[in-house]
Amino acid sequence: MEEVETIKKSIRESVEQEADLSKKEKAAIISSLEKIVVEGVLPFKAMGFSDNMMKFIYGQAYRLYDGGHYAKAGDVFYLLNELNPADPRYLSGTAACHMKLEEWEKAIVDFMVLEKLEPDSPYHPYYLGGLYRKIGKFNASYISYALAKKLCGENPELSVLKERALLNMQALEREGVLAA
Repeated sequence: MEEVETIKKSIRESVEQEADLSKKEKAAIISSLEKIVVEGVLPFKAMGFSDNMMKFIYGQAYRLYDGGHYAKAGDVFYLLNELNPADPRYLSGTAACHMKLEEWEKAIVDFMVLEKLEPDSPYHPYYLGGLYRKIGKFNASYISYALAKKLCGENPELSVLKERALLNMQALEREGVLAA
């Protein structure tokens, strides 16, 4: 309890020192930070965003992406992810934008995080397989495809993805790029 009060005091003192903020702004910042830091409330909720607002913003990001504005869409997906890191759709959007912009390493980091958020999804390791292949990390590519294939299991809805993962694994074997 003492630690919580110390944190709250630190937040209040830090915000109160800001001369450029109005009293209303300071109160809003203190309230939001206490909710996020002390209570563990997701930032979008602490800042007063509704689920409908997040849905609308997501729709705008999706339209930007569909329109080929990948950098701008990526910025919006990134913002959404910062506001609600518990929703993997937002990081998936960021990852897709990084892929379209050929920012392979950034996309790899995104998909690695997504693997932790959704460990049963075969899609994240599948995309990682392709990304690792693009940067010449063929063993990592093979392992990622193998994991995607395994996660597909016998689910008929994932049969196409499973087949693609297998075909990519076989191609890597045929190309002789795998380290012994």
